[in-house]
Amino acid sequence: MVLRRVFLVRHSKSSWSCDIDDHERPLSGRGRRDAAALGRYLQRRRIEPDLVWHSPAVRAARTWQIAAAHGATAARVESREALYHASAEALLSELGQVDAAVRTLLVVGHNDGLADCVALLGDRSGPAHLWTRIEAKYPTSACAELALPAWSGLVPGQAELISYEIPRG
Repeated sequence: MVLRRVFLVRHSKSSWSCDIDDHERPLSGRGRRDAAALGRYLQRRRIEPDLVWHSPAVRAARTWQIAAAHGATAARVESREALYHASAEALLSELGQVDAAVRTLLVVGHNDGLADCVALLGDRSGPAHLWTRIEAKYPTSACAELALPAWSGLVPGQAELISYEIPRG
């Protein structure tokens, strides 16, 4: 059986220095540096998703754009409105709709949905110290890698945690 991999990435640090709509909030200086570090991390690990989904929020879209400018690559990139502040259950539903030809998906979205989705999907196998870190905090730029049996019919507790990193620039 060929496993599927999903990388659940929380957008990089946003700026709170201006009074604008949440959807339009940009990345902070640290966020831009961390997004660049995410790109270098993905390149170093040779992670080349078949598909990247990102929330249409500026901070999520820019996280991917900056990561791509610093070495990250993907066959296809899509903005998905359903990812904007999606719950774990909504994310699980979205993942269940991924085309079977996609082997690796990277999602750039928001908390609390992402951290909750990792917890919902995970079967608690994989390194215990990584689960401890995830449960303690899923900060900006966090990236969890999970292995799944398939996209279709995905249910809670089916994924194995492979890695968890927090790229910093």
